[in-house]
Amino acid sequence: MSAKEVGTVDPADQQQPAVPEVTDITLEAARKQKIHNLKLKTACLSNEEYVQDLHVSTWSETQRQKLQTAHEKAHELLAAVEGGTKWSLTEAYDIRKLMRVCGLELSVRELYKPEDKPQFMEIVALKKTLNELKQHHNKTRTVSFTGTIDNAIAKLEKIEDELRRSQLDASEMAQVPVAMLKNVEDCMNVTVVQTALLGNEEQIKLQLEAIKKASDIRNVAIADGEMAIAEEQYYIKAQLLEHLVELVADKFRIIGQTEDENKQFSKIHEVQKKSFQEAAAIKDAKRRLKQRCEDDLKSLHDTIQKADLEDAEAMKRFASQKEKSERFIHENLDKQDEAWRRIQELERVLQRLGTERFEEVKRRIEENDREEKRKVEYQQFLDVCGQHKKLLELSV
Repeated sequence: MSAKEVGTVDPADQQQPAVPEVTDITLEAARKQKIHNLKLKTACLSNEEYVQDLHVSTWSETQRQKLQTAHEKAHELLAAVEGGTKWSLTEAYDIRKLMRVCGLELSVRELYKPEDKPQFMEIVALKKTLNELKQHHNKTRTVSFTGTIDNAIAKLEKIEDELRRSQLDASEMAQVPVAMLKNVEDCMNVTVVQTALLGNEEQIKLQLEAIKKASDIRNVAIADGEMAIAEEQYYIKAQLLEHLVELVADKFRIIGQTEDENKQFSKIHEVQKKSFQEAAAIKDAKRRLKQRCEDDLKSLHDTIQKADLEDAEAMKRFASQKEKSERFIHENLDKQDEAWRRIQELERVLQRLGTERFEEVKRRIEENDREEKRKVEYQQFLDVCGQHKKLLELSV
């Protein structure tokens, strides 16, 4: 049995140290830990000093002086605003609101404006069209309508002169004679029956001559006993007669077509009647527009008188409100002074609280150091006791 088994203790075991051996590695680790602890405490205390510095401030006094200067300037600026503010409103009170308040009927787009220019280019276009009709290719019709066209041009020139001296828009009025002008043009385009049939009758004449010639040749051939030639001329005559029938049918077609074209003349009365109705409608519309303008003017005049009374009352209310506002501003400044006094008192309280916090945090860090040192010493004590206990138990 070994010495340990019989309960004896080896001298080497008696010389073994009761604490762990301190090596260079242990010392280096302790040094690094100490540096780390120092950094943590330094960072924490530096931040607490910064917090304490934030509690110490002359902000309120500086700000109070700035505000006093700003209030003085504000008083001057307010006076400048009240004395120098001018308004040029363009949309705050628009025409829609005016129409609603005054009960107006006519909108702006229905009224003439000072900058409006007369619109008469349609009249000029009508004159141009009439002058072109005077040069129409159908000379027969041109002669018939020359007087009508000249009278129309003279009236349009008079209308144009009056329009140039006005602000009127003749676009609507210029549409009235368009239908009649179109009817005149259609009538001038109608061809006379005799003229339309000239080509057809010439072809019929030539066809009859050809038929007579074929008959003569046939008769001579029969007399000479040339039956083949006579038979051929029969076929030629039959073909010529068929074509003659087609020409006669075409003649009736031309006559019917010309009669249809001449129906344009039957529309003259209808077109004139419609034009007179349109002209009368435009005149009635202008008369109604004039009456509506006069009604709107009366409503607007009454509204202006009412607005003048309301304006006088508003000025009186404004003067009263301004006086009340002056009292309010003075009282407000007094309340601000009292508030600043309380703020400065609270700043002093904050400074004291900041100092107390710094001292408390500093004490807490020192207490934490002592606690950590105690726990390490206690743990080392337990480790040494445990090691020595094992040796004792092993030696028993």
